[in-house]
Amino acid sequence: MSHTELKSLETRRRKVKEVLTIKKDEQQVLSREINQLIRNVKDIESNIQTLKAKKISINSITVTEHAILRYLERVEGVDIERVKKDIVDGETLKRIQTLGPGYYPRTVDEIPFRIRVKDNAVVTVLTGKTF
Repeated sequence: MSHTELKSLETRRRKVKEVLTIKKDEQQVLSREINQLIRNVKDIESNIQTLKAKKISINSITVTEHAILRYLERVEGVDIERVKKDIVDGETLKRIQTLGPGYYPRTVDEIPFRIRVKDNAVVTVLTGKTF
């Protein structure tokens, strides 16, 4: 290999490396922009869901679960704290703390049901056919 060929290859290598560095920088910028766009989409979707939950139309109105809960508590006189204790009694709490997420059988007033625990919260109560 001649000295001229070597110099030519070294020059080409340097130029390719420069282009590569520029492209990597561009890629990082694009990656940050993509991540920001993803966050924006998630925020917009969250706002859409919030607006849908609060939607009032001429023909119907949505009653939120929060409103139903407050009605039961304040109008019907349901003791929400007692309900919470019926759902998770002391023994069940100990099992949840030991075993973590999952399904836990319960019985209150001879009515069998299961609770589902996820992320340290009871997320549903299952009875009958859903049991």
